Amino acid sequence: MTTPRPIWTEDEVTVLRSLVDLGKNDAEISDALGTRTQAQVSTKRCALGLPTTRPPGRPRTYDLAAIEAIRARIVAGEHVNSVAADLGLKPRTVYARLRLLTA
Repeated sequence: MTTPRPIWTEDEVTVLRSLVDLGKNDAEISDALGTRTQAQVSTKRCALGLPTTRPPGRPRTYDLAAIEAIRARIVAGEHVNSVAADLGLKPRTVYARLRLLTA
């Protein structure tokens, strides 16, 4: 049995479009909506044909404090899968972010 996909309201789509127009990234949009994960925002943005906010050739930027917080949770004994689920990420993404600390 699969979980039904959450339906986006018109208000959410309007906020998504306006924040993309302002140049906000998926994480910032997710924070603004409060009810959607970054992955859901990214999927919906792509489905609507909206552009990514990072122009080609510009490297991604990461919040190192947030990555340190992830590391602290894992060091404290929390499992990577539960940390990833809380953040709306895949475990492999969490591992990739942690590797940024040693790069």
